[in-house]
Amino acid sequence: MIQAELNFDGPMFDPTLDGERLGRQLRAVRDFMLDLAGSERTVPEIARDLGFPECSVSARLRDLRKPRFGGYRVESRRVTPTGLYAYRLLPPIRPRRTGASIVPGTAHAVASRARSAKGTRSV
Repeated sequence: MIQAELNFDGPMFDPTLDGERLGRQLRAVRDFMLDLAGSERTVPEIARDLGFPECSVSARLRDLRKPRFGGYRVESRRVTPTGLYAYRLLPPIRPRRTGASIVPGTAHAVASRARSAKGTRSV
């Protein structure tokens, strides 16, 4: 992911002031979490290890879920009754392509799976 690919937005976003910083944070959080090979970390742990504010780490984890930032799977698990969560980052699920484009979760994808189970396919 290079800087030109990052497409942050929002009413307060200023590319000249925020673009490089947010891109650096995004890459650092992504690389840190992927290097953990599926292990969990809380936002305070990630923030401490990377030296970023907790609110920035939380925002970058949300960004990583977005298709334009990779569409990663960010799983969470509540670890304390007070609302502390542990997160792990997993690679995105890429739909298999067999000819026509099928978007997962759509009626077309459901029908396609049903036909596949029966050994039939649409023409």
